[in-house]
Amino acid sequence: GGLVIIMGAYLLVWLVCVLGVFGQGDYSLTPLAPPSAFLGQYYTLRFRVTGLDSPTFTFTGLPGCFISTGNGTIEGTPNATGSFALRVSFSSGAVQSYSDVVLRVVAA
Repeated sequence: GGLVIIMGAYLLVWLVCVLGVFGQGDYSLTPLAPPSAFLGQYYTLRFRVTGLDSPTFTFTGLPGCFISTGNGTIEGTPNATGSFALRVSFSSGAVQSYSDVVLRVVAA
């Protein structure tokens, strides 16, 4: 009796950890500090998430001169300098999270 309950509890904890039912697990976006882009020069960057296979990405706050893809890539030719706050959201299966990063565009 007691052994079955303990084994069942361990199985439940294992499933929760593997499936991410409670909490987000150990997922981290890279890079958190993207390299600076240069005004008037083509720029491309691919974000990745450690701990997730093939996440889907969305970007909020991306300047209009950039386009994004669902695989985490942003690209474009910056037409204004400044620091742009981006929210990089990612998801894979039941896992959904985001990180806030700053994209800097500097004079060439």
